[in-house]
Amino acid sequence: MPRQARRVLPWLEERAASLKESELRALVLACGLPAGEVNADVFHRGRRIAITDLLFRAWGVAVEYEGRQHAETAEQFQRDIARYADLRAAGIEYVQVTQEMLAQPRALMMRIYDVLRQRGYPGPAPQFGPRWDALFRRLSGS
Repeated sequence: MPRQARRVLPWLEERAASLKESELRALVLACGLPAGEVNADVFHRGRRIAITDLLFRAWGVAVEYEGRQHAETAEQFQRDIARYADLRAAGIEYVQVTQEMLAQPRALMMRIYDVLRQRGYPGPAPQFGPRWDALFRRLSGS
């Protein structure tokens, strides 16, 4: 296994469905926010309404990475709109994340923190110290 791959292993979760979901989760963990449930089922009125990339169930917050495929077909776009309506009906706030947002990781983590805090999260704000820096050293291979 290449050295760079070994460096990122501690940040990965086998339930993640994509590399971008893994990247998002690693950022959340590296700044000290709670881990969230990976690819978690959300039920409302006895039926599954969504599988969310990261679910912070205690605070009713879902974080979803939105890749380009979500806008490429009318069918996927309509499914997404219905899923978000179902999440709202279930009282789940959702944060949509794009590749462009991942390119501004500190701002993104602050946005997620703000939503969590608004929903009652009592923990500290993201910390961009040694653990955060270590993630980027691992990703860059230095």
